[in-house]
Amino acid sequence: MGLTLLTERHAKQIAGMVSCYDRVIVQGTLPVFCYAEGMTAYLSKRRIRIFDFIQFAKPLTDAIKANAEAVAAANGIKIDYVRKKNFRKEDRVKAVLKERGTHPGLVWMFSALEPCTTYQPWHDKASGRTYLRSDDGKCLHYYFYFIDAELGLCYMRVPTWCPFRLQFYCNGHNWLARQLDCKKIGYTLLDNAFTAIEDWAAAQQLADRWDASRLHGKLDEFARDGIRLRIEFVKRALALAPRFHERAVGEQAEVRGDARLAETRDFLQFVDRELVLLEQGDDAQPRRVGQRPQ
Repeated sequence: MGLTLLTERHAKQIAGMVSCYDRVIVQGTLPVFCYAEGMTAYLSKRRIRIFDFIQFAKPLTDAIKANAEAVAAANGIKIDYVRKKNFRKEDRVKAVLKERGTHPGLVWMFSALEPCTTYQPWHDKASGRTYLRSDDGKCLHYYFYFIDAELGLCYMRVPTWCPFRLQFYCNGHNWLARQLDCKKIGYTLLDNAFTAIEDWAAAQQLADRWDASRLHGKLDEFARDGIRLRIEFVKRALALAPRFHERAVGEQAEVRGDARLAETRDFLQFVDRELVLLEQGDDAQPRRVGQRPQ
């Protein structure tokens, strides 16, 4: 017996399904700063001592912190400092959204001390060379949670230490929900899954229109002034390209399918059959619901 898709095995019980992007995480880097050799060359070209790297980077760190405070003040938001490793950011965001609503704009900001890549000044006695080498460290990170009119809930993570590697997050389910709203197609989104859609076929057509080039444009927009992060001050100061996606790296992208079973009892039969197949292989015959395996 050949491989059969789960959706094919239960086609009669499935009322509708949609496949779309789930979480999408992209990193953005400053081209000159994103590797040790480039950072070394940048300092050397400007006659800045390699062992003065910390003094060079600190004013940029202070500027990012001051800018984050300014953004929070302008939006009437307090920056929460998160110390607990097991803190559930999703729960906090849900609570804020329940109070403020889902209109576009800045939702929440918090800071946390997290691991980051950095550089260590080093002098090689054998070769006589002085340079920066890659190192691991920790620095304060700012998280800007915001709602974009097209992408829905997103966040931008901004580190406060060189090489200032940004992380952007959005979710294809939130994007699709916005598209359904525009088309006035009703749906129910439970956490991160569609449990009901009035027109599943139309929803799939919308999901298939996801355009990566459009996301590139959005990244540029956010990096410039989309949520007034104004991180471009770093790029102007360093005379670097102002385009986020010129050095953007896709860190994670997931595609997921959401299926709605026609009846509640179908769910029990669905789970029961899949347990049999996992225990005995594809040739197994489904047992009665609730019957224990032999």
